[in-house]
Amino acid sequence: MYTASLDNGLRIIFQPSESEVVYCGYVICAGTRHEAAEDSGMAHFIEHMSFKGTQRRKSRQINDYLERVGGELNAFTSKQETVFCATVLRRDVHRAVDVLTDMVFHSVYPQSEIEKEVEVIIDEIDSYQDSPSELIFDEFEQQLFGHCSLGRDILGDKNRLRTYTTADALRFTGQYYRPDNAVFYLYGKVDWPRLVHLLEKAHGVGAKQAGFADETGEKFTPAAQPRALFAEPSTIRVNRGTHQAHVMMGAPTFAADDPRRYALTLLNN
Repeated sequence: MYTASLDNGLRIIFQPSESEVVYCGYVICAGTRHEAAEDSGMAHFIEHMSFKGTQRRKSRQINDYLERVGGELNAFTSKQETVFCATVLRRDVHRAVDVLTDMVFHSVYPQSEIEKEVEVIIDEIDSYQDSPSELIFDEFEQQLFGHCSLGRDILGDKNRLRTYTTADALRFTGQYYRPDNAVFYLYGKVDWPRLVHLLEKAHGVGAKQAGFADETGEKFTPAAQPRALFAEPSTIRVNRGTHQAHVMMGAPTFAADDPRRYALTLLNN
């Protein structure tokens, strides 16, 4: 595995393989956990809107740029991060780096597209509400985390979504969609110096080769996040009028930096 960081703080992780297919993308440390109460669903909303146009490309051009060579663009949002990813042949890795960097760091979030995309997200919320086997996870996390942002729905609140504007999107991305709050990863048969050069070119900065070096200049300072406070042991029953019953039971366990989590993962599988 190879690692480096650019002068702007972007971290790079590269895992070589013999595959002619390359998997790569950006991980942005901006998920539901990072949303203020008034930004319900903002991280997922930004994920959708990042496909709707940049300073250089219209919406259709973003997807066409990889699809015309057999590649694919995708993205997803979790409680902890938002991921933008691409799958291409290794000969087209320059295309993936170019379009991913463009959509992640140079999207313009046009208001006309926001109004249309919000309705798409609301349809997604309605569809999710009709799936008790998925909805139970949200009910459980709301019960477990209480008022902490980790307990909120990733998709957000319908009424709040309808109020979002271009200015709201730029405010959120200006705070979190920064190179020093992101990681670029790549798995595939690619020349390491070439990958670093492609990212240097895309970001217009140089690289530091000795692993994740200290950043220079202004450092990213995330907004203070509330500590994950677990609710007291309790039982909740939700009647959805379905013919099936869905049951979930759980409790807090090892933290993400606890080495015992590996054994727990093995047991879980």
